[in-house]
Amino acid sequence: MKIGDLVKFDYIHREATSLNNKVGVFLGDRPINRPDGVVVNNFAVWMLHDGMEHICDRGVMRWVTKIDMES
Repeated sequence: MKIGDLVKFDYIHREATSLNNKVGVFLGDRPINRPDGVVVNNFAVWMLHDGMEHICDRGVMRWVTKIDMES
């Protein structure tokens, strides 16, 4: 996935109502460098339904699919 791709989240779980079945624009990696030296790999998506940037854990990526506009 690259910056600017239109993406859709599948149903993750009932607590993820801000992301479940929603569409957004992939903004790229947003790692967090903790004071203890650990890097937490995250990514950001601009969600169309609320007009806000959401930071997501890299583990959520398995529920994100790129929307192919050419088909």
